[in-house]
Amino acid sequence: SWSRSCIQGSRVASSFLQQQFLAHRIKKTKTKQKTPQVLRMRLRHNMDPKSRYPLGDQVRSMRAWKCLGAAHVESDKAIVFNLMVYVIMYVDGFISSTKSAAEIEELVGDLHGKTTLKIEDHYLSPAHLRQVFAHVTRSKAAGALTAFEIRKNFTCGAGVDRFLADNPRVTSVALRHEGVHDRSPIFLALAAGAPLARLDLGGNPGVGSAGARLVAAYLRGNGTLRALELGDTKMTNPGAAALGAALAENAALEELGAGMNLFGNTGAAALLEGAAARGALRRLNLGGMKQLKKAPLAAQVQALKGVCAVVW
Repeated sequence: SWSRSCIQGSRVASSFLQQQFLAHRIKKTKTKQKTPQVLRMRLRHNMDPKSRYPLGDQVRSMRAWKCLGAAHVESDKAIVFNLMVYVIMYVDGFISSTKSAAEIEELVGDLHGKTTLKIEDHYLSPAHLRQVFAHVTRSKAAGALTAFEIRKNFTCGAGVDRFLADNPRVTSVALRHEGVHDRSPIFLALAAGAPLARLDLGGNPGVGSAGARLVAAYLRGNGTLRALELGDTKMTNPGAAALGAALAENAALEELGAGMNLFGNTGAAALLEGAAARGALRRLNLGGMKQLKKAPLAAQVQALKGVCAVVW
């Protein structure tokens, strides 16, 4: 009961970003052993970069035990196990919510003349991404930077709204497989009218139709965005319908990726209708969705021939 009270209290104390991050990392701890000795040995083994399942920075980036509420555990055994993992990591000095200035500088690299900042699969937490953004904003060498690609971490895009506000020259944003959801800061940036030319939120199931609606609101009247990727975001018919309606009002967007989602013919028809309304869209990706029935959509696809390439 004590451990359950700790977990319940932690859910109140933890931010949504921290919860999402830790829930993801707990799942990455691949072990069924529940004794402190075996856990310590396994965690130390996983700290080795040569390990099949290296934990590395993902362990050092956990904030504190209050974040364990993110695991949404159901049994007392699981609660005790997660607390045990935390205690071992704390005692062994693995836990750190931030990186040193030297670590951030090494991660970002030399910014002189660099136009795109790419960080992929570095087990970054939301706090780490904020540090990266702060470092880039302060750097006098980042004057040529116009794009960033953050992939396969679990940052939720933390701090991106402030970063884009402070660095208006950055017009291309990619946050792929980053745990982005419909309450992530990127949507605050869109609501503020960030003048983006490219936006890639693919591989973030948390975006869903709610996030698609927010993107649709951004598209209405927007004259800067040329390419938008929302593939594999668990978008359903309502989200696709909202995007389709926005396309009818947008004369700038040329590429839209909406494949590997959950919407059916209703959503696909709405996107095709929106693409035909303005004639600006040049490529529409609807691939990876076996639920779509092509025959009922054939007439709409044919009407776009020579104007917009539709990928199934």
